[in-house]
Amino acid sequence: MADNPPARAKRTDPVRAARLRRGKQIKQRAHERAHEDLLSDFRGVPTRATPAVLNRATALGETIRHLMQSLKSPTPRIEQLLDKQWETIIGDKKLAAHASIQRLAEDNSLVVIVPNAVVRNELQFKKPQILKRARAVNGGQVIRAIIFRAG
Repeated sequence: MADNPPARAKRTDPVRAARLRRGKQIKQRAHERAHEDLLSDFRGVPTRATPAVLNRATALGETIRHLMQSLKSPTPRIEQLLDKQWETIIGDKKLAAHASIQRLAEDNSLVVIVPNAVVRNELQFKKPQILKRARAVNGGQVIRAIIFRAG
């Protein structure tokens, strides 16, 4: 009688086993997708719509423009309304060219930036008239005071 060597226990390679499992998972998922597509076609509804399909890649500049358009208020801000009539509010074309509206502060003070102290002092003398004309603009009634800042 020939002695047969003892049968070795088969050791499976863990990497190979993982690949086989992954392959089975991929085949199973492909089968499920085919089943979903068949049902979608039968029902007349669109097939899978992933976010990658819905959101096409766009340029960053285009995205920013779209965002700015969506955030744009239908009514202009008080600063924009005042800026359109700035020369008539200041009363002097040269002074208006040297002064620009920075913002409307939380306490409803209109902050105006001027290039130097000379222009600031000139506008300080006209402050009551400027404030009166600014309040006459539509929406300008909320302006409590005007602050001139040399910058």
